[in-house]
Amino acid sequence: MAKRSLNKFAGKKIVFRILTLFFFTLIINYFVAFNDLFFALRITDISTYRVGYIALFTGISSLVILLGDVFLFTLAFRWFVLNSYVDRSKIGVFATSFTSAVIPIFLLLAPNIIIGVGGVLAEDLFYQCVAFIVFVWNAIVASYALFIHPIYSPFASLSISICIESRRPCFKCVYRIMNRNLRLIKSILASTIVLWILSNLLAPLMVSIVSYLGNTILTLPEAMQYAVWGKKVFNTFNRLMPKYYNLILQPIQYLLYVYIFKKVSKNQLLKLVTSL
Repeated sequence: MAKRSLNKFAGKKIVFRILTLFFFTLIINYFVAFNDLFFALRITDISTYRVGYIALFTGISSLVILLGDVFLFTLAFRWFVLNSYVDRSKIGVFATSFTSAVIPIFLLLAPNIIIGVGGVLAEDLFYQCVAFIVFVWNAIVASYALFIHPIYSPFASLSISICIESRRPCFKCVYRIMNRNLRLIKSILASTIVLWILSNLLAPLMVSIVSYLGNTILTLPEAMQYAVWGKKVFNTFNRLMPKYYNLILQPIQYLLYVYIFKKVSKNQLLKLVTSL
């Protein structure tokens, strides 16, 4: 009887964690969608258009997406790999470790936000700077997001989880853990590649089964297409806007990732956990 109660409690705890992962994914995607809508309306309206909005749009959207990725990976590793959680006594360690881990992301996107604000307040003065951000710096950001972040994000998140477990509120803890466990990069890379393949199969499959899932979670006004340079901006933002299938697929991706990672790094992970 006691064993059955424990299993029931464990089952409820897993369900709660999965639902929480879905909830945070929902919040992040809707924040990105509202951000996209906000800037799309201002860029297509000649009365509100400022050149800085382009840099601000890419900076804020990318910041939310990349920070959210680290946050959700951290939850996934805490809950489904280390089988632990963040209670009040660990919030300080979590905040310190998370802030430390995302500093490179802030530094990468700070030029977008700073120049973007400048381009809104003093358009003539920052016009050339915004052009540099849009055509040069954003290419660097895109390269990071496509090639480096898929490895850095889970590696940093795992290190954050370990720092929380060890209760070491040290600003350098994340980077020390990463440096000591460089051997895990092979497992992280392998997990990333497998997940990328599965995601590219699942996304079109979901849309083919339920076509509505391919719609954007917020609809851009049709009138945007008739504004100055509206058609091109409308199509661009419509393509970038989060889709309904993202709300389902993304939490599944984090769950799949930690499952794959546990399988491909079983021995290394066991040594790491037992050393805490």
